[in-house]
This record gives sequence, C-alpha cells and structure tokens, in this order.
Amino acid sequence: EATMGELERLFPLEIAKDGSKAKLLKYAVVRTPRSVYAAIPGRNKYRPQQRTPIPNFTLAGDWSTQKFLGSMEGALLGG
Repeated sequence: EATMGELERLFPLEIAKDGSKAKLLKYAVVRTPRSVYAAIPGRNKYRPQQRTPIPNFTLAGDWSTQKFLGSMEGALLGG
C-alpha cells in the first residue's frame, strides 16, 4: 500500500490507489546483504578526486572522492 501511495503521488495521471488506472500486476522484493562496503581507514587516499585538470571533464561515481557511501545511492548523489 505504501508503494502504491508513493507511485500515485509521483505519477498522478497514470496511477490511482483504487486501481482505476494502471495496475501493479507483479512485484518482487530484492534484499542484498552487505550491499554497502565496509569502510576501512585509509582507503580514501586511493580514490581519485572528482575535479580533473581537463576543462569540462569531471569524474563521478561512488568510487571517486565524495562524501557519500559506496552504494547505488552514493554513486547517484556523488554525481
């Protein structure tokens, strides 16, 4: 129910909780244990900076030096 409410909020023209519009027919919950790496002291020195000496060229992703975790969310938020 919570997911359908969120989808209705994000896509009000396509989805309605009462099922009068698009319907969710199938779903699966995926759980990934240990999906975020274990931070080890001193590892950040091996990550490249996001700013590069090349004009208009920036590195992005959870593997570069940024303030977010090494995860899908970190990759997205890190640029």
